[in-house]
Amino acid sequence: MNSDFKVECIFVDDGSDEYVEEWFRTSNLQTSYSFIKKENGGASSARNVGIEKAKGERIMFVDADDEIIPDKIESILQKDFDADIIISDLIYKKGDDYSVWKLHPYNKSDISMENVLDKLSQNGKLNGPVCKMINYNYLINSGAVFPENMIVGEDAVFFYRLLRNKPIIQYFPESTYIYHSELTSSKNRLHMYADGILNDYKTMYVEFLMLLKSLRIDDKTGNMLIKNKTEYYIKQIFDFLLDSVSYHLCSKNIKEKIKERVDLPLNYSPFIIRKCNILTRMEYFYIKNNSNTITIILNIFRKIYLRCKKVYHENNKKQDF
Repeated sequence: MNSDFKVECIFVDDGSDEYVEEWFRTSNLQTSYSFIKKENGGASSARNVGIEKAKGERIMFVDADDEIIPDKIESILQKDFDADIIISDLIYKKGDDYSVWKLHPYNKSDISMENVLDKLSQNGKLNGPVCKMINYNYLINSGAVFPENMIVGEDAVFFYRLLRNKPIIQYFPESTYIYHSELTSSKNRLHMYADGILNDYKTMYVEFLMLLKSLRIDDKTGNMLIKNKTEYYIKQIFDFLLDSVSYHLCSKNIKEKIKERVDLPLNYSPFIIRKCNILTRMEYFYIKNNSNTITIILNIFRKIYLRCKKVYHENNKKQDF
């Protein structure tokens, strides 16, 4: 990057092999680079250490297996955005396949809180800490940290808590980050952490409701956002069920836990289910009254759909690196 910008890079070694530290010590890196070695505690723990040690005006998170695009980061700095959070696009890579995730549909700079909440309620693309440049003082004053006891969704919970103080958000309409998706199967994760993953889905849902409450969203908008988030939440549980069956992990105990999780966060407002779209209502009632035969059939159709979707996206790629 241009030497006119002072950039501090903090490497947090979360319990890796000794050769990583040795490589850093013998590398010809600038003095603005620092290395912190800690016992293994997971990605959230490493990010929180980075927050504690950071000294710059803005902070951006990068995972070890991902990449940033330096000239695009420099473009953001040159524009001198006046915002608490700057959001940009990312390139999503899985093996040789890639796609560009547009995190905002328009090229205008300013983004309203309503637009951000609408995106967050419908999918997980805006959840992560990547592609976000955060004002350091705002971050510290918000008190937001990454929860260190979650298996999935810690990024979402961090961002929800970051939004409670109503930040000024602006958008940079270019990709600044290359996200490398894991190629490993999710079977081991489901096998080892099924209950924890279900708990984390519930936590994300409840944290989103708490965010809406803290922002005092009007009833009409709030109900729409809750409906959208409920549809997304139930889809997560439904997909979890189908994956469990596909991997032959759907024991009686798992089925009961799935039924518990799909109900627990919704007890306060059962009418929301009736407002959801027909597909969500079908998924919800199926989860409550599922049978193995129907699940297997649904899983077959799901695999066919996902393959067709992949072919469609491959044939419609319009943007290169």
